Amino acid sequence: MTLDGQGNLYVSDTTGGAIWIIRNFMRGGRQHHFGWPRIWVQDPQLLGTGFFGAFGQPFPLGANGIAFSHVSHSKGEILVANTEQASVLAIAIGRHTRPGPIGVVAGGLCAESPIGGVCDPRLLSVDGIAVDRYGDVFAVTVIRLGTAGLEPVSSLYHIKRRTGDVQLVHEGAPLNEATDVATGRSSADAKTAWIANPGFLAPLLGLTPEPSVARLELENSWFAATTP
Repeated sequence: MTLDGQGNLYVSDTTGGAIWIIRNFMRGGRQHHFGWPRIWVQDPQLLGTGFFGAFGQPFPLGANGIAFSHVSHSKGEILVANTEQASVLAIAIGRHTRPGPIGVVAGGLCAESPIGGVCDPRLLSVDGIAVDRYGDVFAVTVIRLGTAGLEPVSSLYHIKRRTGDVQLVHEGAPLNEATDVATGRSSADAKTAWIANPGFLAPLLGLTPEPSVARLELENSWFAATTP
């Protein structure tokens, strides 16, 4: 879920391939009243491909991590990660909160790709995303596609909003089984990333789950991190 600058709530729907909106109504300038949820956008670019079905995943994983950004458009935009399409998408918020067309920030599907049909295998299993103060995106992937196949190694990437360039920030511990990321937008906390690790993969691997919230102190907002 994410809120825009007007207090409207947006919710990603991974199985329905949709983004829902719950509008915020202000009356008297003080009280906040929320309307009924409705579909804001529903599109094939938000659907899962069924890629992880071969590994026992019971339903396709489409629209997942979601975040609001106020940087690129006057009324802001909604950024959303599609887990199986390995993409980060952007949807501008227009007048009366109408959605603009869906744009690809990074990744997506390529007909010629032999690996799940995705353009950038690094973003396969992308889940949680966060926007930094420049409007660029931090994204976590739950697993890694290695030479021997899928590996239980999570990664944190930094994605340039305007160019789509994807830079690895950190992978492996303490990001194990990472599903979400948060970062601050002020100068005081812009170089800290918080990572949620629910530990849900460990039982499937015969391991003891160790859920946690990890903190990464970024040496540089785009390239490297230390792990205190």
